[in-house]
Amino acid sequence: MTRPQDSDHSGERALAELAAELAEQRRALAALEREPALLAGDPGPALARLAEAAARRLRVDRAGVWRLRRPVGDDARAERIAPPGPTITPAPSLLAALARADALAITDTRRDPRLGALLAAAAPHAVAAVLLAPAILGGAPAGFVCFEHDGGPRRWRPRDALLAGLVADAAARLLAAADEAHLRELATRDALTGLHNRRSLAEVGLAEIERARRHGARLSAAMIDIDHFKRINDTRGHAAGDAVLRAVAACLRAGLRASDICGRWGGEEFVVLLPETDSSAALRVLERTRERIVATPFSAGEGEPERVSISAGVAEWSAGESLDALIDRADRACYAAKRAGRDRTALAAPSP
Repeated sequence: MTRPQDSDHSGERALAELAAELAEQRRALAALEREPALLAGDPGPALARLAEAAARRLRVDRAGVWRLRRPVGDDARAERIAPPGPTITPAPSLLAALARADALAITDTRRDPRLGALLAAAAPHAVAAVLLAPAILGGAPAGFVCFEHDGGPRRWRPRDALLAGLVADAAARLLAAADEAHLRELATRDALTGLHNRRSLAEVGLAEIERARRHGARLSAAMIDIDHFKRINDTRGHAAGDAVLRAVAACLRAGLRASDICGRWGGEEFVVLLPETDSSAALRVLERTRERIVATPFSAGEGEPERVSISAGVAEWSAGESLDALIDRADRACYAAKRAGRDRTALAAPSP
């Protein structure tokens, strides 16, 4: 016969174990939120680590994180993003249950018709019991965590459902962090080329000028213009022009140094910021880049590959000079390169 004090001690131990689980979950989540891929907008690696740890804690065979791509209606889709997997059409009744419940505990999969698509995605594993917990964002399910148990029916304990809910909450936070990082990335990138857009480049440029001012460092800027770009658009179409812009951007990424910052300034113009670089070194970098572009035939749709050249102007920052003034000097040097025959790099006169 169990004595009352034994029952009290057992309850205290369970509470202590749960408190330890919660503390460990918070520490693990804090580490996952610093995952480099997550900060770049990709939640996959962080969610995969979360799922692996959760599967061990709940003593299940597998755990997966699913993202709802179309959360409602007959066109609803769910994609397993950790570990990467298929996209399925979940039963509407399953989505409705997830929207209502903290966790959906299914003891025997043979008795639940809502799981057809999930069980098919789990093949060749013979999943016998499933525990589902919704990842809620903005008051609605953005996805769910699925815990799969093989080898016969399983009666899920309240503690299992609680831990599943905590894991789903953590997954929701990671998804939200990745979405936010992705939006930040979209706001700073040129949609066509993937380089910094003009606004982002201006912000980075101001920061680089402040760093150069504070540390007495060198800083150079280059303005790059694709030669005869209007002719490409007029004779081969804007799709061909877009292809050339993307190809030149790829050449710039490949040819510039890791420390250099490149963006699309507008139209066929690009700006490069070269920290810790004087004008002579910057001129050499731009010359190598120009030669790489001239030597590269670019696919521009149908017909022969397009060969393009660039003209570039390089200017070195002078103490007290604004970003606009620095880029304006580089732009005037670029114009001088064009007047001198194009397909060349020119050095700007020193700031007065």
